[in-house]
Amino acid sequence: MGNVFKNCILAACVVAAGASAEGLYLEGSLGIAKADYVEQERPRRLQQADDHVGECLGIEGCEDTGPSGEYAPRDKVEYVGYGPVLDLKVGYGWEKLAVFGVIQGTYTEGFHNFDCYVVKEPVEYTGDDDGYAFHNHWVEHEEYIRYSELHSLSTRLFLGGGFTFYPFAKKESPLTGFHAGALFGFSIIETQVDEEKNAIRDRNHGAMEISTLTQSIVFDVGHTWAFNERWNMGVALTAAFENPVESEKEYSMFNLHTIWAGLRFVRK
Repeated sequence: MGNVFKNCILAACVVAAGASAEGLYLEGSLGIAKADYVEQERPRRLQQADDHVGECLGIEGCEDTGPSGEYAPRDKVEYVGYGPVLDLKVGYGWEKLAVFGVIQGTYTEGFHNFDCYVVKEPVEYTGDDDGYAFHNHWVEHEEYIRYSELHSLSTRLFLGGGFTFYPFAKKESPLTGFHAGALFGFSIIETQVDEEKNAIRDRNHGAMEISTLTQSIVFDVGHTWAFNERWNMGVALTAAFENPVESEKEYSMFNLHTIWAGLRFVRK
């Protein structure tokens, strides 16, 4: 994640060299973020022993009687962490509107909670067993295990574009400097369980962690005050909502969002 912030700082140096250009819009923000990521497998129905999972697949005497209506517990990963965020925007501005490209890097540390469904003592169904069906296997026992507060870290890199609207252009207005906008783009989100601090070797083959490319929409509000003719300083509040572009775990549901608050510097 250190490379992400190095690249952001390098980009800031490059655009600062052209800060005198007419119409150039520059914005930089530094804040504290809260990352809240959840990945959960989609519920799948359990079926009674006298039912059959899916089609009968040519089994003699088999009749599909439908699911029992019960739902199996599913694997679930939750991560919550806090840490710094750096946001840089470069574009073109008018009196009330600015459009720009943006790069944003976030690093957080926090904790994972991992719930997993463990199948014990699988039994081949013969029609006489009093078990349940799970993933097309018959089992007599189920066990639900929870790993709590595993020390973890997360990185998020966002690239995209957006706009900011300044509705109050008159300098004498107390609301001058208030702005709101939206960003659209893609994020790479990675979480990782700290193996040493948690004494975990294979992290359950990565099942305890979240790794995904997302489509992102970000909402942003803030207020800045001018300290010279071009430059302004103020505060900002941002919320990002993510939706995976494509997941290897097609049976998973995601709830991914990041919020942050901090200082903002604007050249317009």
